[in-house]
Amino acid sequence: MTSPLEKLVASEEELPEQELASVLVDFVRIHPTTGEIIPLQAFNSLTAKGKVLTVLLAAKAAHRLAIRRDKETLSVSEFIKSTGIPKGTVAPMLRQLLEQDRLVMQDNTNKSYLVPTYAVGQAIQFIKNAVAKQGKGGEKS
Repeated sequence: MTSPLEKLVASEEELPEQELASVLVDFVRIHPTTGEIIPLQAFNSLTAKGKVLTVLLAAKAAHRLAIRRDKETLSVSEFIKSTGIPKGTVAPMLRQLLEQDRLVMQDNTNKSYLVPTYAVGQAIQFIKNAVAKQGKGGEKS
């Protein structure tokens, strides 16, 4: 006899892959050999927070696909190189996501950032809500 509580057991690595793919597909692609995050035109419609979360989620997806085998984190300089977003936008937004929103963690050994598995659902929901708000004539912030 199995316990009903066994339904609660989940691997730390479990990701809502379908939902992750559906939210990222309109905004980014992942280079198949380098793992570089390639923003699409629609990426520019996202808020700064949406852009940062999208790129971090794409890095997580690339790691999960074993394209970015070495790591799922991104440094500020990797963000800038991949997206063209200025450091003056990226660094404060990462700090906000880390300290206030708690959607991001920092790897102190190499000063890079990631969306931890426990926050993936919240990050996806943030992006979906931002897109829905824009679709209803909401302002971009």
